[in-house]
Amino acid sequence: MAESAIGSVLGNVSTLAVQETTFLCGVILEVGFLKDELRRLKSYLKSADAKRRSGDELVGTWVSQIRDAAYEAENAIEAADYMEKRNRLKKGFMGAISRYARLPSDLITLHTIGAEIQRVRRKISEIFDSANRLKINLDTSDVEKVHIEDECPQDYVAMGGAGKTTLARKVYTSSTVKQHFEAASWVTVSQKFKGIDLLKDIMKQIMGGGDESVAKMNEYEVGKEIHDFLLQKRYLLVLDDVWETDTWDQINKRVKAFPDASNGSRVLLTTRKGDAANHVQMPTYVHHLRKLDEENSWELFSCKALPSYKRPAIRDVDEFEKLGRKLAKKCDGLPLALAVLGGYLSKNLNAETWSNILSDWPSTKNGQMMRDLLARSYEDLPNHYLRACFLYLAAYPEDYIISVSCLIELWIAESLVPHTPKHILEETARNYVTELAQRSLVQVVDRSRAHGWIERIRIHDILHDWCIEEARQDGFLDTIDNKTTGQAGASSSSSDNLMSYRFYFQTLSDHILHVMPNVRSLLDFGLSSASLPKLRFLRVLCIENSILKDISSVIGGCIHLRLLRMRRCGRMRLPSSIGKLLYLQTIDLDGNSQVTKSLWDIPSLRHVYLGDGFSLPSSVRQHRKELQTCVLDFTAGTFFRCHDMVIFLGQMNQLTTFSLSMHPNIPAEVLNIFANMPHLVDISLSQFDVLDKLPTEFPQSLRCLVLYATR
Repeated sequence: MAESAIGSVLGNVSTLAVQETTFLCGVILEVGFLKDELRRLKSYLKSADAKRRSGDELVGTWVSQIRDAAYEAENAIEAADYMEKRNRLKKGFMGAISRYARLPSDLITLHTIGAEIQRVRRKISEIFDSANRLKINLDTSDVEKVHIEDECPQDYVAMGGAGKTTLARKVYTSSTVKQHFEAASWVTVSQKFKGIDLLKDIMKQIMGGGDESVAKMNEYEVGKEIHDFLLQKRYLLVLDDVWETDTWDQINKRVKAFPDASNGSRVLLTTRKGDAANHVQMPTYVHHLRKLDEENSWELFSCKALPSYKRPAIRDVDEFEKLGRKLAKKCDGLPLALAVLGGYLSKNLNAETWSNILSDWPSTKNGQMMRDLLARSYEDLPNHYLRACFLYLAAYPEDYIISVSCLIELWIAESLVPHTPKHILEETARNYVTELAQRSLVQVVDRSRAHGWIERIRIHDILHDWCIEEARQDGFLDTIDNKTTGQAGASSSSSDNLMSYRFYFQTLSDHILHVMPNVRSLLDFGLSSASLPKLRFLRVLCIENSILKDISSVIGGCIHLRLLRMRRCGRMRLPSSIGKLLYLQTIDLDGNSQVTKSLWDIPSLRHVYLGDGFSLPSSVRQHRKELQTCVLDFTAGTFFRCHDMVIFLGQMNQLTTFSLSMHPNIPAEVLNIFANMPHLVDISLSQFDVLDKLPTEFPQSLRCLVLYATR
């Protein structure tokens, strides 16, 4: 979405050091002009978006050009800012020279940057001319806000949104069911699936085992392992969101993976197709899920639209109830429609708005009602930042349980969360998650007992599909799998450089990465292996369960990188050049990765998660005070000096979360430092044998203390 692109770029460049320098000659003036022109472009976008949604392809192309221009501008400005940051951090004689004079190489770089900004300004000028030709109007309300914003198998059969997955999940998670079955697995099938991927997922759930060993097995080997493991066991298998009647045959194509259910084992399917269960070669019972009746529909709708805590402030509750019952009836008994509409109306407690929706009720044919309700709820989100954050959920696989803290770190890395004077970025982002949950656009999986905030969420598959479609249409994000690798991004961006692209990969391959050298974000949750090429403009690298080769040789060149998350990705060693990543905010590596001390020289670090293979610095630079989350694991034998730890922690005065795993014991000097951390909210200490005594003082802000000893 171009509005989000420009908004995030404006928010990002306003925080860069390039704004403060006196050494950039004409570049600083060019930056100011560029920001003003981006603001003007932003004010055209509401008119353009309405035309794009009505099917105007020329306007759609124009919007893509705006998005690309915004990102090209950000890259140029950030290159100047990076040079300034790098010079400030230099030590010794050369550092003194670079701070008070310009080296020839810097002058060449500044000239190149200035020329690039002028090129982007010419491009934006052409975009303005196109707006007039396409009759795209200026939105004056946005212009007024510009400076304000500088802040039995059993088969559950029913149509989408009827509650099939919710019912199946209640069965799957019940204590009675857990006690009855010796092994259980839940997999989401969806429209695009590969039998081998489903089998590997099932195998990991019921048998455990390392990701690397499972990844090397073929379909026959995985199926045989599952069959042998389940042969004498009572098992439950849930296949959620089955679309094709031959799904069962596809899973058992190479070998019969699941033994007959004569011992009380069960296979549970959820599907929109009534004949899907007939192809499971076991006795089958089909349960057709009925829609909610009128009274139950009203009960669900009213608890969303008219919650008890809001009723006292409503002047005429009876009028809202009368309108609400009519609206609830229009939802045709579909829980998802009732929840989404109720969440939307809870933010619009205006009788005229409710009446207008009732009179303009969309068609119920071909799922149009649900799409229109989602579009209405999406457009009603308070600002373009939150709309972008919602679309970002398309990056996750279907039915994926999303860690809110990880999601927030991604949002911030993508500059989707605005700076405000009242809240730090993480607080604003948590408020966004709460807003989405209140509107029923995400489902809450669980909350923190200590804090009450939302810890994990998921998104309904219908909303997920809508997000993918909208994000792809806007050129905001795309998903790549085996069926789309040949056309990666071909239909979604006017730019050959794919400047604005974020990709979620179901299948990661060398070919895809090498045809997209300027991609901004890579997210991959699949089992695959690929070489990482030089990606100059990469801002987010989030990889799970994948083997990335050659990362050590290219990571230091990703100077724009904000987030590096590598989980279960095999053993790797990050070079000292990681210290050059001066914008890095989050680094999240498991115990198989090695990191040099240069990591701690990065001034922008906010969240650090490190397993084995790291070391603490013997001294910490004074600017290293942004750190909020620090999770360290010393249990695998990582050597450190207690003195270094005390000095290190003593300067982390913004720390809110600290987790330390250490064997055999945790030194008292480390524990005593907590009292001097005024913002510390969470402390977790684990894997120790003996803890002599707790500190005499804890910070007043502390809400959660977790102690976990090995004996």
